Amino acid sequence: MTRMARIDDRFGAFADATRRRVLRVLCTSSDEASELPLDTLVTKVGESERLGNEDGQLRLHLVHVHLPKLERAALVDYDGETVRLTVETDVVTDGLRLAKRFETG
Repeated sequence: MTRMARIDDRFGAFADATRRRVLRVLCTSSDEASELPLDTLVTKVGESERLGNEDGQLRLHLVHVHLPKLERAALVDYDGETVRLTVETDVVTDGLRLAKRFETG
C-alpha cells in the first residue's frame, strides 16, 4: 500500500462516527493490548451509540463494513473473534482529536 493510500484510508476511518466509537472503546479498554472480543466490542459500541440498534445489526455492520475499513487503514486487526489496535493509542487519540475539531468547526 502506498503512503498516500494509507493516509486516505486513515482519514476515511476517522470520518465515520461508528468507527470513531470503535477506536475510542479499544483505546479505553482495560486490556493492555487494547484488544477486545468482538462480542464485548459490540456491546460497548452499542451502549455508546444509544441509538437502539440491536446487537445483531450492529455486529453485522461492524464485521462487514467498519472493521474491514479500520483494518485497511492499518488501525486494527480482526481475526473473526477478537479486535485489536495495531497502532499506539496516541495515534488513535490524535486522530479522534482531529475529527472532533472538524465536528465542532
